[in-house]
Amino acid sequence: PKLTGKFGNNKVLLSGEIILAIGLFLLAISNPANGYWQTIFVPMVILGLGQGLILAPVTSAGVYEAPDELAGIASGVTNTMHQIGGPIGLSLIVATTTNFQIQVWMMIAFTVISMLIVAVFVNNKK
Repeated sequence: PKLTGKFGNNKVLLSGEIILAIGLFLLAISNPANGYWQTIFVPMVILGLGQGLILAPVTSAGVYEAPDELAGIASGVTNTMHQIGGPIGLSLIVATTTNFQIQVWMMIAFTVISMLIVAVFVNNKK
């Protein structure tokens, strides 16, 4: 909430998307021969930071300007999309390839697309 209050919802969301993309990129280029800490731990910490920065702004955007009588429905739909959207997207990625590196690169591509969409909204708010 402090970051959102200081920088605005869209900028925090964009920052989270960028951090998420960095974590995915590090995971995509990681070499399993480097061991757990470099290969998995560091990228996952960065991914977690990015996801943490994304979740609250996306939820806030989902209920933004919803009338009081529809706020509960807007919140429910937003939370449903959180819970269903990720697994469906991941299922589609996993179903289309059996190579882990390609799967991660596909996730990076979708993250970059979402960054571009968020960037458009950030620029339109100025």
